Amino acid sequence: TFADNEKTNAPDSYPWVVVDQLSPADRSRLKALVGRFRHVSIHLPYGKKMRPIARDPAIRDASRRELRRSLDDGAFLGAELANIHVLTEEGMTFAEAKPELVALYRELGDYAGQRGMRLAIETTRPYRAAEYLALVAEVGHPNVGGCVDTGHTHFFEELSVKRADRVSPESVRAYNDLLLHLVSQLGPKLFHLHLDDVRR
Repeated sequence: TFADNEKTNAPDSYPWVVVDQLSPADRSRLKALVGRFRHVSIHLPYGKKMRPIARDPAIRDASRRELRRSLDDGAFLGAELANIHVLTEEGMTFAEAKPELVALYRELGDYAGQRGMRLAIETTRPYRAAEYLALVAEVGHPNVGGCVDTGHTHFFEELSVKRADRVSPESVRAYNDLLLHLVSQLGPKLFHLHLDDVRR
């Protein structure tokens, strides 16, 4: 299981799952506050301890439980959508991880759908547009799509040559072209956007 400090809002940690740790009064208060928003989305946990395709069954199962618990929290809060990172394993190539990731996102897509949510895979690893787009396409689940994060996209390999000179018009154009490519290729599978104030 995850250490207690992994589930708190400590300044140096991610919030993880919180709803089941609240008192009934605090749960009601939180739901009322969130209910003021017209649209609600959540972000599923990520980080070094989030390893849903780990070879160790105990680590794998604990990670998947946390992901499902987060989706349960999202359903409680009335979320329409849950964002998730591409949760690969250290030392595993993307090609090796891909079949397991496809199965994971289909499973989570079913779980989210049963709770009234869609699942959006963020532009994170493998940081190559073709592989990211192929992953979303291969998942092929009606309830699973993509989330273009304009900050994460900066790390894509397609921009590695331009990154050294970010202020040049060529670099800015390459970045914008990559964003346009991701958005146009995802098409109706573009479920969400994370818009960051990215420095030139």
